[in-house]
Amino acid sequence: MPQVSVVIPVYRVEQYIERCAVSLFSQTLEDMEFIFIDDCSPDRSMEILRNVLSRFPARIPQTRLEAMPVNSGLAAVRKKGLGLASGDCVITCDSDDYVDSEMYGTLYRTLLRTGADLVQCDIEVRDGDRTVRTLTAPPGEPDSEHLRYGILSGAISNSVCNKLVRRELYQRPGFLFPAGDLDEDNVMSVQLACYARKLAYVRKPFYKACRNPESVTHRRGKEQKRKRLQASLANSRIITGFLRTQGYGPFSQPVVKARMRPAALWLREFLRGLHSR
Repeated sequence: MPQVSVVIPVYRVEQYIERCAVSLFSQTLEDMEFIFIDDCSPDRSMEILRNVLSRFPARIPQTRLEAMPVNSGLAAVRKKGLGLASGDCVITCDSDDYVDSEMYGTLYRTLLRTGADLVQCDIEVRDGDRTVRTLTAPPGEPDSEHLRYGILSGAISNSVCNKLVRRELYQRPGFLFPAGDLDEDNVMSVQLACYARKLAYVRKPFYKACRNPESVTHRRGKEQKRKRLQASLANSRIITGFLRTQGYGPFSQPVVKARMRPAALWLREFLRGLHSR
């Protein structure tokens, strides 16, 4: 069993996939599994990926190249990848981002040392060669409950790409997967935060989140905004329903309010677009 499995969806990232793949195959952690899933990408992304993989012969037997039968979106691709993963721990990586070479080794060792079920690191948000900001935890050395509440309330990033978790958390009966490709990280991270018995944090910006004008959140047009709003509302309903089962209700609770905020923001943007016509 590999120590860490990484699930990487691939769609229209020919400008970024080489940087991403090189950063993954250059990890100092040796015992890994890489699962790249082609979501029917119309460009040269998979061709470029295969060329990069050929430069890392030691990683070839650790790498799986899978494909969706039809274009299915990020949420569905991640679900398939997580189902295929065989590692002790799992994490996802977006193929237009990249990671520090020490990321997975450091997170895995921290998980073993602390006995945590979930370990996360800072995220460095980048725009080209420029660092825009760093997403981190509040000051101090928060314990598991502070980290849990930080994720649930939105005070700590809800991205799943900076969270290494024991695979068994995703395998819990009734684990809920997102309904669409917006706020999909929230659906999973909220459940992971609730299910993890112990959480830990590494204050290093190992994950590099890069702005991509082709990503779902940057697509313009009335129809695209309508789809984003529908996905956000659907995922917000999943989250708030789950939180109520965990005792975070009714809607006056700060945690549930925080989980509804993304949908409210998308609704405001959608209405603004209608009024501007």
